[in-house]
Amino acid sequence: MIINRLRLEKWKVFDDKEFSFEEGVNIVEGKNYSGKTSFIQGIYFALFNETIYKQLTAKELIKEGEKEASVELDFTINSQEYRIRRNFSGEKIIRKESYLYRLEKGVQVEELESVSKKGEKLRKLEDLFKINKRYIKNVNFIQEGSIFKLLINPESKILEDIYQILQLDYFSELNDYCVTIGKELDKKIKSFETKFSEASEKFDNINLDLNNIEKEIDDQNKLQTDLKAMIDDSKKILEDYSKVEQSINKKELILSKIKNEEEKQVLIQKDLENLQSDLNSIKMLEKELNTLKEKSELYEKNKIQLESLNKEKKDIENKLNRLNQSNLLLKDKKSQLFELEGKRTDLNNQLKDMDMINSKLRELETKLRNYDKYVGDFNNLDTEINKEEEILENFKKGSCPITNDECPVSKNFIEKYTKSLEKLKGKKEELKSLIDRIENPEADYFRIKKQKERLEQIHEQLKVIKVNIEKIDNEIKEITNGEDYKIQLENSLNSLEKKIQKIEDEKKNLEKIHENYLVNKEKVKEKAKINEKISDKHSQLNEIQSKIASFQEESKSKEKEIGEYKTKFKLTDLSEIDKERRRHTDGNTQLSNININIENNKFKIEQLNKRKYEIIGPYNSLEELEAIIKKIVHEKYRIKFFQEALNLTLDELKARKLKSIQDFCTKMWGKFRIESGTHLIDWDKNFHPVIKIGGNERNLYQLSSSEKMFLYITIRAALLSELGPNFFFVIDNLLNPFMADNQKIILEEVKDIIDNTNIKQIIFTGFDLAPDIKCDNHIII
Repeated sequence: MIINRLRLEKWKVFDDKEFSFEEGVNIVEGKNYSGKTSFIQGIYFALFNETIYKQLTAKELIKEGEKEASVELDFTINSQEYRIRRNFSGEKIIRKESYLYRLEKGVQVEELESVSKKGEKLRKLEDLFKINKRYIKNVNFIQEGSIFKLLINPESKILEDIYQILQLDYFSELNDYCVTIGKELDKKIKSFETKFSEASEKFDNINLDLNNIEKEIDDQNKLQTDLKAMIDDSKKILEDYSKVEQSINKKELILSKIKNEEEKQVLIQKDLENLQSDLNSIKMLEKELNTLKEKSELYEKNKIQLESLNKEKKDIENKLNRLNQSNLLLKDKKSQLFELEGKRTDLNNQLKDMDMINSKLRELETKLRNYDKYVGDFNNLDTEINKEEEILENFKKGSCPITNDECPVSKNFIEKYTKSLEKLKGKKEELKSLIDRIENPEADYFRIKKQKERLEQIHEQLKVIKVNIEKIDNEIKEITNGEDYKIQLENSLNSLEKKIQKIEDEKKNLEKIHENYLVNKEKVKEKAKINEKISDKHSQLNEIQSKIASFQEESKSKEKEIGEYKTKFKLTDLSEIDKERRRHTDGNTQLSNININIENNKFKIEQLNKRKYEIIGPYNSLEELEAIIKKIVHEKYRIKFFQEALNLTLDELKARKLKSIQDFCTKMWGKFRIESGTHLIDWDKNFHPVIKIGGNERNLYQLSSSEKMFLYITIRAALLSELGPNFFFVIDNLLNPFMADNQKIILEEVKDIIDNTNIKQIIFTGFDLAPDIKCDNHIII
């Protein structure tokens, strides 16, 4: 994998910055806080959608004052160019969008994948890397401060880190998993064998019960066949007897109908007698109705007249009530008038100071304008003095204040502007003295102005009070003029009450006569209905007599039919029908009980078979359970064999991987020479480096900084070479701790690593590097 280009928009300290990279050594140089570490974080964020050193919020990643940011990375894998783009925004990362494109000569030609939901990943990107980001983070990205971590760890910790980086810890986890599975299989085998032994014994007892139940079912099936034959014979006899019963039932039904019709006939005759009596009564009422009609009409007229007079009485009473209420209102209006006159007097007294306040306000307005003018002139002088001092300072430096070039006549201008400044400063002091003597009248002005506004409000209140006084005067006049009208209404009311009383007495005498008239009038209306009912009753009697004659003929026919059936079926006594029915019923009852017994026995068989299944469940038979035991035993031995093979493979893989790393480090370390002689590296049984310089063994802590750095980079390069081809290094502040000569030595060895391994690209940051340092691509932030 080769990184080609990185673009950062609103990312940390960068506004819009683009970096281009080459194969080989790429140096990104910049001062402290210029964004070197931010640039490395940008590469890692583009690859894996997270920060490398610690999880930062969007607020920490987005440039201050901005709301959103993006990171874009171009890279090449197996000669194919790709681009990742990630956009995000919010306090924490609220919105996040990721895109993967295919490029041709740096130009987007195809969108391969895009995601926007929380937790989604670019799956095609992971397929391209073909390695876990944890290992890339541990090997490819080296952060500042971690240079000596691998070298100063205890020996066991060094091995643990190497195994983890090389993913060998997976084999140890797999071995532990095999041990756990083996123990679980032993428990399963023991459990299944116990279950098989118990089930075999229980199966024998259940099979014995099943044989007894099946024998009982066979006996019941034979009895069931005999009963069915007897029931069929009885059924045929009952079918013949049922014809006789049906004829008898039909005859009894006909006799019942005749009886019902005769009862109806008696009831109708009684109804006719009652209706005739009612009709005679109505004829008597018709004669009396004419004499009552005139008095009833007079009652109705009195009723209408009373309604009209009572309405007129109520109107007069309402008018009198309103006049009585107006007397109370008159007292209230006079009280309101007195109160408003008092308020008007008080407010007029307060308005006497209005002329004095207007005069005072005009005087304060003049003072305030003069004070503001002096302060404005003072501020303008201050600005003019600052401008003159700036010009004078430029002339003292010997340059023109307009062009900033050297000015040949600056001395004349210095003298001129010095005098001008002294004059302006003197004028400023005079103005300051004048302002200090004059007290700011602003507070008095606003206080007097507020008093004036209050008096203007009082003036408006007086206008309202005047309008209200005029209104109440008019209302009092209207109320006073209504006394004569009140006396006239009271006389009319007395006259009306006498007239109403007279009509009510007359109406009361006629009330009973009117009620009798209405009742009799309604009764006379029933005459036509009664005649209609009498006619209907006569029709019903004729119809009933016809039905009775018809039913009597039908009864004689059924009696003849019953005699013929008795002769045909040799039935001398009807009790024989009941005996045969009881025989048929008893047979069905016995058959039902036998069916129930058979079903119960079948249910018992089902329950016993179900119990067998529960004993060995979820398996279908003892043979299947035995086969499963054999299968688990086979699985146990297969896991055991796999575990033994796994341990052998892990030991061989560890030895091979460590040997490969040892050979690589020894080869690269041997090329590192100084005046003291050749450097050699060996390894003890715990993979701890043993260093020799000029044939003498040296302690790790006796090495120089450049020697430690080269040893560390060599081990990292060896680990990276084991992980896969075409990988890259990204190192934060690689050369900063070293002097210029040691920087060159480290850089030469780094180039040698690129030439002699499958690592194609190294990117690192630094500051204050040697001026003549050489690399394939030098970027300055």
